[in-house]
Amino acid sequence: MKKILVFLIIFSSLFLTSCFDSKEVDNMVYVVAIGTDKEDDGQYSYTFQYALPLNISKGSSGDGEPLQCETVTDTNIYSAIDSMSRIISKEIILSHLKLIAFSQDIAFDGLEKFKPEILSDIEILPSACVVITQGTAEDYLKNVSSPLELNPAKYYNFAFDEKNSPFIEAFYLKSFFEKSDYVIPLVYAQDKKADTDGGIVFKDHKQISYLTADEIPYFKLLSGTLNSFTVDLTGQGFSAVVTQQKKPFIKVDKDNLNVYITLYLTKEIHGTPSKDADNMINNKIRTKCLNIIKKAQSKNADILNIKTAFRPHFLTLDQFETFNFYQKYPEIYFDVKIK
Repeated sequence: MKKILVFLIIFSSLFLTSCFDSKEVDNMVYVVAIGTDKEDDGQYSYTFQYALPLNISKGSSGDGEPLQCETVTDTNIYSAIDSMSRIISKEIILSHLKLIAFSQDIAFDGLEKFKPEILSDIEILPSACVVITQGTAEDYLKNVSSPLELNPAKYYNFAFDEKNSPFIEAFYLKSFFEKSDYVIPLVYAQDKKADTDGGIVFKDHKQISYLTADEIPYFKLLSGTLNSFTVDLTGQGFSAVVTQQKKPFIKVDKDNLNVYITLYLTKEIHGTPSKDADNMINNKIRTKCLNIIKKAQSKNADILNIKTAFRPHFLTLDQFETFNFYQKYPEIYFDVKIK
């Protein structure tokens, strides 16, 4: 009898303690995007965009917006989260964060100082995307919308996923671990008039240059993150839908400082092409790609991560470091081939 009583006490205690330190959903706010802007006094304003599940569940028949934004000013994101939590009297949850937006003013200063803040938060997934905003990040988040997608998380997944659009290059948070030179998408607030988005070129985490919207598909070809796009040669009477079959092959001749990049493409030509149409398409692609490479070389920005292609050609790390890649990078001869 005593054994049974002890068993019942232990068994019931499991259920009594299961709710210890539990969290009520009603007491939590799920942030889907954070925008950061620079203030004059050395502080930063952080805009938290969070989902309103009830409005999302109502769908198009609902009167309320699916998202809401609150902006707080503080010295760092940790203090800003605490301030935000006090303002709305709820716990801030970042595990659903899809987007981190920085204003272009911050991009010029550099993103290096924000790496420890963002990367040390175990709630934030490495798959979160990073963008730079033309204008303030607050304006962008307050105006972003999609009439075709009410769920904000799905909208960000579609808008910034590297395979979905030829017009923007995705940059994921995990890339901060891997690179110091890269391209981050440039986006505009919805109320600002702009043709299309481009990309910001970073060297050592600081903005140094810009890729136009027309250059982005060719940069994605070089980085192997493009499905297909249209090469416009309507002045010649035709256009072509170009599809990338697989990632580019990079061949390195370290002794002569030559790099050969091979693109594997198929072309579907529309219109009234000339006999030389295939060569014309290849020449345009090759010229555009080489111009992008030269633009990055002029700033010593290794945006294609060519450094990793050189590393296997050295037996030891000491030999590779003695080679001094960044000193030689501006001297490298690049060529692009198309198959």
